[in-house]
Amino acid sequence: MEIRELFYEDMKEDMLDGFNRYQEVTQCWRRESGLWVLKDIFYIDDWNSDEKIQRINSMKNDMQNGSRFFACFINRELAGFSHLRTSLFGKHNEYMNLDKIHASKDYRNAGIGKELFKTTCAAAKQMGAKKLYISAHSALEPMAFYRKLGCIDAVEINKELADDEPFDCQLEYVL
Repeated sequence: MEIRELFYEDMKEDMLDGFNRYQEVTQCWRRESGLWVLKDIFYIDDWNSDEKIQRINSMKNDMQNGSRFFACFINRELAGFSHLRTSLFGKHNEYMNLDKIHASKDYRNAGIGKELFKTTCAAAKQMGAKKLYISAHSALEPMAFYRKLGCIDAVEINKELADDEPFDCQLEYVL
């Protein structure tokens, strides 16, 4: 397992060709009367070839705007990646946004997400953040992942992120 930062020249059109985003979502957390409730919700989350190219172009654009990306490679194959938006925000300018963290289907539950999370946290802390902000997918599996790492409900809500994805769970992690 090799974890390293990605740079603009790494963002090739075929970078995500072998990456398998496939996930069957069967349950999601929803807020009801101030409490988190697990609901039966089914859909499939997957990226086709066109969506992969769109994601790469979006990553390039984000990188040019200061974002940092970290990747995990296993036998030179992209097994996972994370996206850190590096601008500080919040009432005390203490948050950085962990925008994405993905592990390819064949490599899930192998510790890749945890290693990417640790690497992303270290980078955010080095750049002056005190907390990571995560607008996390509300499906059962990603929420279990973030909770296991020690993420808690965000003390300060980033309204723009919360409004952009109204079913996401707003979390934070103290660095």
